[in-house]
Amino acid sequence: MSVVAPRALTQRDFDRVARLSGDRNPIHVDPEFARGSALGATVAQGMLLHGLIQAALSRRVAARLPRGWLPLSQTLVFPAPTYVGDAVAVDAAPIAGALRFSTRVRNQHGATTADGEASLVDAADGYPPRPIDDSFAHGDLESDAELLGTTLGQSASAARVFVDADLDEYLDLAGDRNPVVRDAGAARAIGLPGRALPAPLLAGMFQDLLGSRLPGHGSGWVRQRVAFHSAAHVGEPLTATVTVTRLRRDRQLATLACVISADDGRSVATGEALVTVRPAGR
Repeated sequence: MSVVAPRALTQRDFDRVARLSGDRNPIHVDPEFARGSALGATVAQGMLLHGLIQAALSRRVAARLPRGWLPLSQTLVFPAPTYVGDAVAVDAAPIAGALRFSTRVRNQHGATTADGEASLVDAADGYPPRPIDDSFAHGDLESDAELLGTTLGQSASAARVFVDADLDEYLDLAGDRNPVVRDAGAARAIGLPGRALPAPLLAGMFQDLLGSRLPGHGSGWVRQRVAFHSAAHVGEPLTATVTVTRLRRDRQLATLACVISADDGRSVATGEALVTVRPAGR
């Protein structure tokens, strides 16, 4: 098992992620709001923890994949909040078979705050052909029609073009060492016109929509799974869309299908998010 040394998370870390992702959810960036909420203090974004996991994976596979790697899938469950000031350590352990790893973030008390599984693919090989996973479309499951202003079938979209400065900020923040993300020459060697976009930046497009628009401020990630289908690169127009597929009023939970598409129409990523839905101020 590869364990990255503990890192104490600061409010500056949270603020940098907010600027990078566009997500201004006050549970992450407004200490006064967070103190008055059920959380009691600001908490780390899922994108930040995802970035730390990617950094741990990059250390694990650097020798094996010298030309770099691309994300194939990532599942993350957040069983407990990661608070400002927490010292977190990241574990990445290989699973028998292909480039699959169990991933875990623990705080200084030993509690798991993020748990999941990641799969990678050698960047030199590119993405294998595989069908698009649409199992996140929960139309056949029982659902409430409305929850605190969020309605079944409601959707939100946002367009984004990442630039080199975004990747530089991400790399400095997370410590990811993936060559195709860090170096334009390595990206061109695998056929990309610009540096590859890492999984946390792509998933951060979902975080922006979930935290800022649907369900909006006060919501929190419980679980996220993403499958990646094609590489995206710096300078490429992307559009992320989230759509409510299930609401549970008794648990104050919403399930949303998540899609990222490129300007040329190809699918970059698909997935599903489970988030809490809370009234403003809670």
